[in-house]
Amino acid sequence: MKSSLSKSGFKVLIGAALVSGCFLSCACSKTVTVESLLKEMTDREQVTRLPDQAYQLKQASSYNRKTVEPGNREWFANADFSFFVRVEDNEGRREFVLMDEEGPGAIVRWWMTFWRAENGTLRIYIDNNSVPELEGKPFDLISGQALAPVPLSQSVPDAAPMNERGHNLYLPVPFQKHIKVTYEYDSLAIKDGVWHDDVFYNICFRQYEPGTKVTSFSMEELNKAKAVVDQTAQTLLSDFPAGNIVESFDQKLLPGDSLVIALDEPDAAVSYLSLNIDSHNPAQALRSTVLSIAFDSRQTVWVPVGEFFGTGYQLCPHKTWYTQSGPEKRMESSWLMPYQEKCRIAYINYGQDTIRIKGEIGL
Repeated sequence: MKSSLSKSGFKVLIGAALVSGCFLSCACSKTVTVESLLKEMTDREQVTRLPDQAYQLKQASSYNRKTVEPGNREWFANADFSFFVRVEDNEGRREFVLMDEEGPGAIVRWWMTFWRAENGTLRIYIDNNSVPELEGKPFDLISGQALAPVPLSQSVPDAAPMNERGHNLYLPVPFQKHIKVTYEYDSLAIKDGVWHDDVFYNICFRQYEPGTKVTSFSMEELNKAKAVVDQTAQTLLSDFPAGNIVESFDQKLLPGDSLVIALDEPDAAVSYLSLNIDSHNPAQALRSTVLSIAFDSRQTVWVPVGEFFGTGYQLCPHKTWYTQSGPEKRMESSWLMPYQEKCRIAYINYGQDTIRIKGEIGL
C-alpha cells in the first residue's frame, strides 16, 4: 500500500564502527540525572533505540522468599508480603530494609500497599549517608504528591479506601554509589514465621554499568528540576495523539479469518493503532483476537488485542502514555514502532465466533 508518509528520521546508520563510535561517545559524555530520566518518560522515540547508558532493570520486592527453585511446590508460594532484605537497628530505631543496592543506578518505579501497616516511616539513604535524604509517611512520599504531582505520584483506584489502594511513585531517584530504603513500623511482629501486619512493595530500579556518571538524588536536585517535573506530569496527562491516519478498516472476521494490512512506505513508523471489537462474547474476543505485526519481514508482535491495548480480558476505561480505552469500546495505542522498508499488520480471529473489527492506523 502506497501512502504519502513523511520521512520520520528513523534511518539506520550503516557501519559497525560508526554505530559503536556514536554509542560510546554518548555513553561516556552523558550523565544520568533526575531531569534526564524525566525527559525519557515523554520521549516516544526513546523506546525505539538502545539507551545511551546500558543498564539492567531489576526489582526489589516483598516476594515470598520460599520461591527459591523452579520445580518444587514452594516455587508457587504466594504470601508475597512483609518479606525484607533484613532488619537492622539504626540509632534505636528498628528499620526493615526494603532495598539495599550498589550504584550507579536509579529507582524508576515504586509501588506499595498495606494491610494495617501503613502508618510507618519510609527512609531513603543515598550514597552511604547515615542521614536519610527522604523521610516520611508512605501516603505522603509515594502517592501524596509531596515530591511530585499526579500522575508521577498517585494512589489508585480513587473509589477504594486510602489504606486499600495501590500507591505509586514514578519520580526517578538516581544514585551514584549506593541506595538503601527502609521502613519503620513498630507494630510489625513475627506470626507463624512471617512478619505481620502486611507490607507489600515493588521497587523497580536500573543498575547501570560501572563508570556510568550519575548525579545522585537530593532535594536540591529535585528543586532544580521542578520545571521539568511539572512539564513531564502535564505532558503525561495531555490528549492522546492520533497520528497521521493512513488506513481505516471495518470488517467481519469468521473464525480463523485474518485482516492483513501492508504498509510499504520506507523509513516510517507506526505511531497509532485503534480498534473496536463487536462480539456477543467481548471477553473472549479480547483474548482470542490476536494482533500480529512484522517489521521488515520479521514478526516482533504476536499478542491478544486486549493485552496489547492494556485492558486485558475486560474492556476497562483507562488512560496511560501509550494505551487507552474509553466508554465507546474504542482501544487505542500510541507505541512508536519504526521500520526501514515495510510493515505488515494482521488481526487474526482465533475464536469460535464471528467478530466485527473497526479501526485505524496512523504514522
